[in-house]
Amino acid sequence: MKMFSKYSIYPCVVSILVFSGCKEPDKSPVVARVGNAELTVDDIYKSIPSEYSDQITREQNITYVKQWIDTELLYREALRSKLDKDKDIKKRLEKIKKDLLAAEIISRASSRSVEIDREIVESYYNQHKTELIREKDVVKFLEIVVDSIQTAASIKTTANADNFSSLAVQHSKLPFSDSGTYVPIEDVQPEIRSVIESAKTTGIYGPVKTEVGYHVILLQEKLEKGGQCTLEEAWEEITTLLSTKAQKENLDKLLSDLRLKNDVEFSFDQLSGNASETSEIKNTNTDR
Repeated sequence: MKMFSKYSIYPCVVSILVFSGCKEPDKSPVVARVGNAELTVDDIYKSIPSEYSDQITREQNITYVKQWIDTELLYREALRSKLDKDKDIKKRLEKIKKDLLAAEIISRASSRSVEIDREIVESYYNQHKTELIREKDVVKFLEIVVDSIQTAASIKTTANADNFSSLAVQHSKLPFSDSGTYVPIEDVQPEIRSVIESAKTTGIYGPVKTEVGYHVILLQEKLEKGGQCTLEEAWEEITTLLSTKAQKENLDKLLSDLRLKNDVEFSFDQLSGNASETSEIKNTNTDR
């Protein structure tokens, strides 16, 4: 008797994203099987990028299982037909293998954290600050969110720039960070944006009611479009740019080292093409 019919789903799959009662100790439940190939709950979880793990629906997982079954059936038919022995297919598989492994080397080299010293960021900013122009009105603010308007009003009467962080840690129902960042004012919640736009100076504002509660706001800065970005505003953009540049330099150095360790020869003389586009490099070059 077959355990699975076409597209039948192992009994556990109906509840794999909600319950784990079917799971045997130290063994992930089997969701589908084709021949001796098995797809388990863990296999499904591992196929989902971590940033999307909480967004995948049950229907999407079932679709994934069906596609896995289709792929396994087609793969087995390809092997039965000896497509893996075909000369052209073997060349394509070899190219895919090379491209995949080369891409993985690049990915791993790029994923290594690159420390960018503050002095380097400041130096870049000072050299390029006239080019760093603010494209939108931005604002920087902190907020304390509570459930009661009475609590919010009480906090407002005692809050100031010096004690705002400690009050937030004590009272705010939402996670709090005192390292406020600049955000385009158009991206701020409408109720809070209205208060900020009408504010003439920095300081404490509120309470402001939204669907999540009552907000007490510490407005730290308002900056208009067209002005020169501050170092703090440009910090993330600069560090990202410098980090990307450093990663590219590391990759270039890796390739340079590999050329020295391997015999590399090339000659562009054999290539056809528009004469005006032909490289001036004509002699065989060997890095050793």
